[in-house]
Amino acid sequence: MALRLRGSRGLTQGYAIEIVDILNKEPVSPWYDRIREVGEARHMDHIINDSDMMATIIEILTEKYFKNMPIKEMAFFLIDYWNALYNIYPVCFTDVKSYSLLQRPGMPALNMLFIDIYGITLQNSEVSEASMYNILTRLLSETPEHPVPEFRYPIEPEFWSYDSGPAYGISTTRQNIQDLYDNLQEKIWLAGR
Repeated sequence: MALRLRGSRGLTQGYAIEIVDILNKEPVSPWYDRIREVGEARHMDHIINDSDMMATIIEILTEKYFKNMPIKEMAFFLIDYWNALYNIYPVCFTDVKSYSLLQRPGMPALNMLFIDIYGITLQNSEVSEASMYNILTRLLSETPEHPVPEFRYPIEPEFWSYDSGPAYGISTTRQNIQDLYDNLQEKIWLAGR
């Protein structure tokens, strides 16, 4: 399928492709060689297709924080973010077939959450892997006032488990991905009060 790169939408798509390439080719990235590029033969380390990652990156690029940010800088902020998630959920990165965190619904919902995490760290300190990690650890907090019971408890690796996780952690519908993001966002805010 040919990609049209016309106008501002095409420019955004081009930037998203560049970011996905950096995520996939930088050895410090937890996505290193895990994203299957168009035309690339499938191998066992591939978790997702570049088009899936690209779609969520396009959403990020439309946010005001990132309008004039150099592409490489943004890609490295995403690498820092995903490395912070790796440090919280290492088993989800090493046993990817058992957990949804790096696939649907995890990856798109967590890429959407990146915008919030970036904004919080930008307000509170310098944006870095450590500062994003500090905010992301709120996912491990109890939030008894959360309106959705599944998000009142710490979001442990089991939440992302295909075998034992709740529907929020494993259902791949668009509505569930949006609901997952909304609930993770609320949990971050509640745990930070």
